[in-house]
Amino acid sequence: MSSAHPGVSLVVPNYNGAKLLPIHQPSLLAAAAAYPGQAEVVVVDDGSSDDSLEVLRTQLPEVRVVVHEQNRGFGAACKTGIEAAQHELCVLLNSDVTAEEGFLTPLLAPFAEDPEVFSVSPLILDSEGRPGKVSVNLPRLKNGDLRWDGVDPDELLRLSALPLEIPLKIYSLFGLGGAIAMRRSRFLEIGGFDPLYVPFYHEDVDLGLCAWRRGWTVRVEPRSRVVHDDGGTINEHFEPHRVKVARRRHRILCGWKHASGDWLKTYDRTLIRRALTKWLSFDRRYYAALRGAWQRREQALEARAREEGASKVSLSEAFARIRAAWPVEGA
Repeated sequence: MSSAHPGVSLVVPNYNGAKLLPIHQPSLLAAAAAYPGQAEVVVVDDGSSDDSLEVLRTQLPEVRVVVHEQNRGFGAACKTGIEAAQHELCVLLNSDVTAEEGFLTPLLAPFAEDPEVFSVSPLILDSEGRPGKVSVNLPRLKNGDLRWDGVDPDELLRLSALPLEIPLKIYSLFGLGGAIAMRRSRFLEIGGFDPLYVPFYHEDVDLGLCAWRRGWTVRVEPRSRVVHDDGGTINEHFEPHRVKVARRRHRILCGWKHASGDWLKTYDRTLIRRALTKWLSFDRRYYAALRGAWQRREQALEARAREEGASKVSLSEAFARIRAAWPVEGA
């Protein structure tokens, strides 16, 4: 196997995706076949109650299937798939993602060039061909809250047309869990997606933070492109109130896990202020989120201690490095 084209495993968690699988998986199989190195497609069926397994057996026999007898959630399905992967480089893809045939070669090139790399994300396009707002994420703090800004989509499209010979080094706070290439060993060293964020949302943000703290980098390669239908999974299976509460709850938990020093002091003051004022707007979702976060606070503090022991780089340094790399100069 050539070091220029290392082996790769494309890992797809699936839950009740019988309608999505025959639409999107053929593009992954075509990409794997076109890739000059060894490549496989692995689908982890996470206890589906629909015809997913039958669809995989009859319509997609080239796919290697791993089965959870009961539904265990997105993070657990991802970890199972990556543990089962035959190759060190793994590309995690949602079941509603379609890949361009040649997306693997540019996506995997940074791993051979730079030992610091933890993950590389492709340019994620919507159904109209526009880059998603989460393609590149530049971090900032506001009143103790960790937030992130997107970048100019037209500039991303310009960069995506550059020849591969032109070097690009674009950093991001995190890579979207629905389309991201990672080193298998480092993903498992972190422990995969933290179950603190079950059932969904913020686990990919947390993974990026954990990687940066260990001195690894999170990059975006716009010359690798996929299309994400967005909303084809979570919004179909969960009612809106639960989704919105989970978003808020996990944002609070992420702060407890990763904030430190003056950032943590400001963050805690902000939480107290919000707890005292949200009743004015009858924001019941906020209080549901805060209550749920408090129930997991001990788990968050255990995760915090674990990350402090593994950290080699402060997040303030990492945030500065990410923002300094954009806009891209000389490309």
